[in-house]
Amino acid sequence: MREGVVIAVATKIDTLEEGKLGVIERVEAMAKEKRMICVQTSSKTGEGVSDAFQQLVDAVIQEAPHIINAQPPAYNGPITPAGGQGRIGSGPGCGCH
Repeated sequence: MREGVVIAVATKIDTLEEGKLGVIERVEAMAKEKRMICVQTSSKTGEGVSDAFQQLVDAVIQEAPHIINAQPPAYNGPITPAGGQGRIGSGPGCGCH
């Protein structure tokens, strides 16, 4: 069981030259090995974009029971600014109040 959904999106497939198709094959092999979704898209032509979103949504729905039933991460205390001094929003120039 994986702990989330990861998608690798190869873009600009409309500009790939014949000799660079090996790159796509290596990315697809890596994605398969790591249990990632891998899709090829073109922003210019729109090819594969809808498919990428559909595959992502389908995978999230499939994983939803595992995610819903997962234990939340352990609480490790409040988050403090770098160096652990003061409260959040108390540093100079900090806009988080």
